Amino acid sequence: MTRKMTLVGFMQAGNTSVYTGSWRHPATEPGFLSASYYQQLGRTLEAGCFDMMFFDDRLAMPGIYGGSVAEAVRTGARPVKLDLSIVLGLLAGATQHIGLGATYSTTYYQPFHVARTFATLDHLSGGRAAWNIVTSINDSEAQNYGLDETLEHDARYSDLDPSRRIGRDAIAILTFSATANASSRLICGRRMANSSPPSRPNRSPARRFALQVSVTA
Repeated sequence: MTRKMTLVGFMQAGNTSVYTGSWRHPATEPGFLSASYYQQLGRTLEAGCFDMMFFDDRLAMPGIYGGSVAEAVRTGARPVKLDLSIVLGLLAGATQHIGLGATYSTTYYQPFHVARTFATLDHLSGGRAAWNIVTSINDSEAQNYGLDETLEHDARYSDLDPSRRIGRDAIAILTFSATANASSRLICGRRMANSSPPSRPNRSPARRFALQVSVTA
């Protein structure tokens, strides 16, 4: 049996990559606040036969070090995190085959909001969307949503399973209701058994892959 590798680009929708000092390199592209920056990234990864672009997220600037966001702002340590639903929408229009995945927190995003966002993205991308399910752990995130501090671990996870189930079911309803003959449908990042993946350039034969749900934090 031939082993095959799945290639996933781990991305940041902000001023730095996962290599936080990359902004200092003379050849770094500074256009992270422009649509063309992300569109070009998508086209480049797709031309390189990557299977998926995945964007992590955090709903606040880093504030653990020193108990303040001041250091993150002073040093440029990922203070910017763009809205991933918009970024992935741009990528859906600029690419044809690559999977498009993003983190969306069950702590602050309601199930219907998540379902509507990812079902819309899945339709507009031709079945390429994936949801990375997480809970939010930082007090700075809680404060952006009107709370003093983040929920305890067990409290966060008591909401996660119902949110995942409701979100999954709502996505299924939204995707099935759009068309009975859709070639590809999404349930929380997993392609359904009867779906057909899009053909891939420079791959023979095109291989099917599963975008697995990740539950972290």
